[in-house]
Amino acid sequence: PALPLAATLLGACSSISPPTLWVEAAKVRPQSAQGAVIELTIRADNPNADALPLRDTDYVLTLNNAEVFKGLRSAQCTLPGFGQQTFTLPAAVPGPLPRGSISYRIQGDVEYILPGAWQETLADSGLPQPTADLNATGEIANP
Repeated sequence: PALPLAATLLGACSSISPPTLWVEAAKVRPQSAQGAVIELTIRADNPNADALPLRDTDYVLTLNNAEVFKGLRSAQCTLPGFGQQTFTLPAAVPGPLPRGSISYRIQGDVEYILPGAWQETLADSGLPQPTADLNATGEIANP
C-alpha cells in the first residue's frame, strides 16, 4: 500500500524540473607512486522556485577511455530556488597518471528531494527519489 501512495505523491510534483549538472573544474591532486586523486567540482543549477536538497551521487569516472573509478558520495548541499551550488566529487585512481592532457568522462546521477514535508518523509523512509543526470567530458591537465 505504501508504494502506490509514494508513486502518487511523487507524480503530484511533476511540475518540478530536475537540476542541471555540469563539471565546473577538474584537477589532479598531488600524487604518489601508489596513485592519485582526481577532484571534480560539480555545479548544479536549480530551475525551480523551491529549494532542492541534493543527496547521493552515484558516478563512474573514465580516464583516457579506461574506467578507473566507481563511487557513491553524498552531495551534502541544497540548491536554493532559482540558484546554483557546487559540490566536489573525488576519485581515487591507482598508479601514477600520465603527464600532459588526460581525457575524462564522468557519468552518473544525483538524487534530489522534491519540495514538501511529505517528500522529505518519503526520502527518509528509503523510497527511491528522482535523479538528475550527470554526464560530462573534458580534459585534465597533469603537469
